[in-house]
Amino acid sequence: MQLSAEVLTLIANADSRVIATVGEDGPNVVPLSMVVVDEDKIVVCDCFMGRTASNLSVDHRAALAFWKGFVGVQIKGHISYETDGEYFDRYVIWLKGKHPDRTLRGVLVLTPERVFDLAPSNAGKQLI
Repeated sequence: MQLSAEVLTLIANADSRVIATVGEDGPNVVPLSMVVVDEDKIVVCDCFMGRTASNLSVDHRAALAFWKGFVGVQIKGHISYETDGEYFDRYVIWLKGKHPDRTLRGVLVLTPERVFDLAPSNAGKQLI
């Protein structure tokens, strides 16, 4: 799925970003800081997300939310958790440039399937 220019701009400029996953212990929501749109995928760098990684080994579905003020989107899709390969190798280098003190444990590669509006006037409306 190709994300619209409006959604891409919101992701790039969001003040707040979170990911929600579900595993054996139930739901888990954590803030995100290292998110990149890479062609038609959303890539999240994992340096600290033990529970999220564990949940993804049980259920590869996830939701990401991005918002700034009262404008936002929720993106649902499937995530592959990668610890080697093309995405991992690319983001090891990217992370060293941004945060040389951090170690990349894995990358979460989300394939978007559905996008929903989070704005109060349209909350829950499917955009894509």
